[in-house]
Amino acid sequence: MGGRDYAMTISLELKPELATAVQALAAARGIAVEDYLVGAIEEAALLNGASSSSLEEFDAALDEIAEGSELLPLLDEDAYSRERIYSRVD
Repeated sequence: MGGRDYAMTISLELKPELATAVQALAAARGIAVEDYLVGAIEEAALLNGASSSSLEEFDAALDEIAEGSELLPLLDEDAYSRERIYSRVD
């Protein structure tokens, strides 16, 4: 496992079918099962942490997208009326 320092060592008991799937996934990437699992846990931890801290980033991205939208032309009031959406043109 590459001589890395670890803060935690975990022993897992996996169902045989899950163990086989993990081994196959690690082999497909050409890495050890331990390295595959560490990567999967890191990715899950990053995704979980990103969701709570990125609300401000999401808000900023929406503001950036909306920037200049006040210059766009307005639609007619009936552009999205029920009659217009459901009218048949045969």
